[in-house]
Amino acid sequence: MTKAKEFFTRYILTPTAPSFLTKRIQNKPLRIIITTMAYLAALVFPVWCYLASEYVHFSTIASGKFVYFLQNRTSVAIGMIIMLYTFFIILNLLLKKAWAANLLLGGTVVVFAIVNHFKYILTGDFFYPWDMVQAGNVGELTGFVSAGFPIKYVLALLSILLLALVPLLGNVSVPLKAYVRVPIALLIGLCVFFHVNTPAKATAYLDQYGMEQMNAALQSSNYVDNGFIGGFTLNVLFLNVEQPEGYSEAAVNDYLAPYEYKDAADDFSSPDIIVILSESFWDPKSLPGSRFYDLEGNEANPLAHFDALASKEGTISGVMANTALGGGTVRPEFEVLTGLSTDYLPSGSVPYQYLNQQTPSYVSVYKELGYKTYSVHPYIPAFYARQTGYPYIGIDNLSFEEDFYARHERDNWPFYISGGYLSDYSFEQYLEAVLNENEQNTQSPAFLMGISMEAHQPYETKYKPEDLTIIAQNDSLDPETLGAFRNFTMAMKNADNALGTLADYIDKREKDTVLVYFGDHLPTLGVNYAAYCSSGLIQSTERNSFEERYATQTTPFLIYANFDLKDSVLLKKGKDNQIASYNLLNALSELIGSPRTPYMQLLTDLGLTSPIYNVRMQIPMTDELQYFVNGQRMVTYDRIVGKHYSAD
Repeated sequence: MTKAKEFFTRYILTPTAPSFLTKRIQNKPLRIIITTMAYLAALVFPVWCYLASEYVHFSTIASGKFVYFLQNRTSVAIGMIIMLYTFFIILNLLLKKAWAANLLLGGTVVVFAIVNHFKYILTGDFFYPWDMVQAGNVGELTGFVSAGFPIKYVLALLSILLLALVPLLGNVSVPLKAYVRVPIALLIGLCVFFHVNTPAKATAYLDQYGMEQMNAALQSSNYVDNGFIGGFTLNVLFLNVEQPEGYSEAAVNDYLAPYEYKDAADDFSSPDIIVILSESFWDPKSLPGSRFYDLEGNEANPLAHFDALASKEGTISGVMANTALGGGTVRPEFEVLTGLSTDYLPSGSVPYQYLNQQTPSYVSVYKELGYKTYSVHPYIPAFYARQTGYPYIGIDNLSFEEDFYARHERDNWPFYISGGYLSDYSFEQYLEAVLNENEQNTQSPAFLMGISMEAHQPYETKYKPEDLTIIAQNDSLDPETLGAFRNFTMAMKNADNALGTLADYIDKREKDTVLVYFGDHLPTLGVNYAAYCSSGLIQSTERNSFEERYATQTTPFLIYANFDLKDSVLLKKGKDNQIASYNLLNALSELIGSPRTPYMQLLTDLGLTSPIYNVRMQIPMTDELQYFVNGQRMVTYDRIVGKHYSAD
C-alpha cells in the first residue's frame, strides 16, 4: 500500500500548494472557508456561464423570455450545461489551474454573448459559427458603436469574469501531472468528437434534449427554442449543407427531365445587362405615419426618380421577396445571381464559401453567349468571400474598393465619400465608365453586377444635420430612431438620384440596355426593429403574421430598358408585381428573349405556384408547391456541394 501511494505521488499526483491568500492566513477555519468557496466557485462556474449568457440573450429578444425558456425547455438547458461542463473539464485538464480554464471558457462566452446581442439588435440575426471566419459577416456589425449595452447585461457578463477568478483564492487546480492530464483531456475530446461526428449521431445527441435539426432552417426559432448556446451548438453540429433525402443523379434528372433547353429568340438583341443591388433600398414612405419635406418646407418624395420610372409605359416594378432583414446582403444577392436558394444552407452562412468549381448560374448563361461579365462593389474583396466566389459563377472582371481609388488616381475620376462610404453618385459614374470601356474595347455585350454601399448601416451617425436635403418626420418615433430614419431617408434620396442619372444614361445609349434594380433588405432602424414596431408596421419583433413578414421581407425592384421588353409569365408590365429573389433574372430572360435552361423553367413553375415563396415567408405548403420546392432544394445542393449532375 505504501509503495502504491509513493508511485501515485511521484508519477501521477502533484500536490496543490496553498494560494497566495491562504498561506498568509493563520486562522485554519478561515482558510478552510476560503478554500471551500474557491472550489465551489469552480464547481458552479459552467452553470453560471450558461445562465448569465442566456439571460442576456433572451432579455435582448424580449422581456420574460428567459424564465419562460428555463421553465419550458429545461431539458435543453440541462444538455447545454452538461456540454459546458465537458469543455470545463477538458480545459482544466489542459491548463491545470481552474482560474485559467475559467477565464478561457468564461471569456469566450462573454465575447460571444456581446456579439450576439449587438448583431441581433442591429440586423435581426443572431451570432452564427461561420461569422467567426467570414469577413463579410463581421462587416455587417460595424454599427456596434451606435447601439448601447444595458448596464444589467454588463453586470451579468462581468459576474462571469469575476467568478472565474474566485478559484485563485484557494489555488484550485487539477492535482495530476501534465503527462497524465493532457492524454485524459485528449481522450475526452476524441470521445466527444466521435459521439457527434456524423449527422445521425448529432441528431441522436440532440434528440436526448428535445432539440431538432430542422430548427437550423429558420434561425429565429432555433435561437428562441434552444437559447443562444443551444442554437449555436446546433449550428456547429450541422455546419455542412444537409443532403436532401434521395439525392442522386437520377433524382436530379427526374426534376429537370420535363424541361428542354430553349435557345434565344430569333430577335434576341444581346443587350447590355445591368443588375444593381442597391444597399438597403426600401421606400421610406412605407413606414406608417411618415412625412417628407424639402428645406423650404414643401412636401418631397425621397424616391421621385424610382416612382417616375416605375410609372413609365413598359417598365416593370413591384416587390421582391428576399431572405435577409437588416443585414446579410449576400443571401438575396446569391439567389438573384444563381437562382439557387439559401434556405437550404445553414442560415446566415456565406454561400460563396461552399463553392470550389464552376457553378451554373444566370451569369454563366450569358457568359456562354459571349458576354463580358463584370462586378463593381466599392468595398473590400474579402467581404462575403466575393473575390473567390464570383469567378465560380461566371463573373470574370472584378472591381473592388482599391480599383475605385486607382481609377481616381489614374483618370481623376470623381471619388466622393458620403455617409461613410463611396457615394452612390460616384458608384453610378463608375458603372458608366465600365460599360463605355466595354463598348469601346470589345465587340461583346456586357453583364454588369453592381452593389452600392452608401446606404449601408449604421444610420444614427451617417450624415451631419446640415447635409440633409430632405427631412423625414414621424411622430411615433423617439428622437434617436427618428434621427436614424432621417439619415436613412437621405441615403435613399441619394440612391434615387443616382438611379435617375443611370436611367438617363441608358436612355441616351444606342446599344440596347436593360437595368434590373432591387434592394437587398430593409434597413436597421433602431434597436430591435424600433422604427417598425413604433410606427405600427409590425406589432412585435416575432412578426407572427404573414402581413408583418411580407412588410419586412420584401423590397422594391425595377426592370427598365431602352427597348421594348417581351412578355413574361412571371412579371407583367406595371407596378404591382411580386417575385422571389431567385426568379428575378429568370423573368428577365423571358423579357429579353435570352436562352432558358431546364432549371430556369423549373423555377418558373415554382414561381407560378407561389410567386414569393421562401422559408422566411412561412407560406403554407401544398403538394404542388412541395414538389417544386424539393426540386429547387435538390438542384441547390447539387450545384453548391453535390456532384453537379445538373451542370450539363
